[in-house]
Amino acid sequence: MCLYRCGLVALSMASQEYTKPVSVTQLLAEARVRGFTQHGEVYSVDFMGTLAAEYLPDHRPDVLVDLQTCPDTLTHALAHGAMVLIPYDSDFNHAPCLKRGHKAHWALLVGLISSRQGYYVLARHGKSRHLACWPLRDLIESNGNLEEEGTARHAGGYVIPKGGVGGQRGLRGRALALHPYV
Repeated sequence: MCLYRCGLVALSMASQEYTKPVSVTQLLAEARVRGFTQHGEVYSVDFMGTLAAEYLPDHRPDVLVDLQTCPDTLTHALAHGAMVLIPYDSDFNHAPCLKRGHKAHWALLVGLISSRQGYYVLARHGKSRHLACWPLRDLIESNGNLEEEGTARHAGGYVIPKGGVGGQRGLRGRALALHPYV
């Protein structure tokens, strides 16, 4: 089993919230057919949006861009009932960190908390059964730090979008909001 299926796992988790659940196996098969992946990795928010449009018919996928300069798009989506798939660098405890994309991971954001210290997001991901609570600024900084896939992953024949992980169709500064149709 591939260790790098986190994006497909996060999308499968999103499907279980409101729509007919879709398995990681189904998503992996479709992603391979479309040329989005070889081993389960998904290094493009656009690729994830295409899969979401196909398998989450009760949601409207919306690619969020320029998160570092306009984080309000993410907070607005969460505050209005959307779930958000977001790539970030994952530390040893799966919290956001800054490793230039070498530990790229996907999380499903399911909630937003406002406090005097700023916003916090409630996140789920495939490496823990527990809900995580992270400072939004840390997550956005981690997302903006996604520059490259790392030598170990690059050597493994992974599908990297044109322009790379940090490019226009990649991961850096981008997320995917899943707005429920009312």
